[in-house]
Amino acid sequence: KDLEKEVVTIAIRHSGEKYEFDANRLRILIPRELKKIHNQMLRNARRVMKAHTRRARTFTTVMNNVKKGNRVLAPWSECPESEKEIQEASVTNILNHRKRLVNKGELSPEDLNKEVGKVKVLC
Repeated sequence: KDLEKEVVTIAIRHSGEKYEFDANRLRILIPRELKKIHNQMLRNARRVMKAHTRRARTFTTVMNNVKKGNRVLAPWSECPESEKEIQEASVTNILNHRKRLVNKGELSPEDLNKEVGKVKVLC
C-alpha cells in the first residue's frame, strides 16, 4: 500500500511517534529527522543526568545517594583504601535495599541474585 501511495512510514522508537513521509523527499527528510531525534535524546539524557546527580561530602551521604541510584560527585581523597571501601559498601547497601524491597513485595526474590555493579570511582 505504501509503495502505491509513494509514502514511507517512520516509527520513532524513543518517543513512540509515527510519521508518514513522501518517499520522494526522504533524502531531505531523513537527515532532518535524525538530527531532531539526536537533539531530543541528548536533551532527555542531560535532564535525567541533572536530576540524578548529587554532591556529597560525607561517606554516609555518598552511600545514601548510591542507594537511591544517583550519580554522586564527591571530593577525591586520593586514598585507594577509601575507594575500595566505598565500592564494597555500595554493593552491601544495594543488596540490603533489594532485600527490603523483596520483603515489601516490590521486587521478586530472583532480583536478589542479579549482579550488582560497583560504584565507579573516577578521578
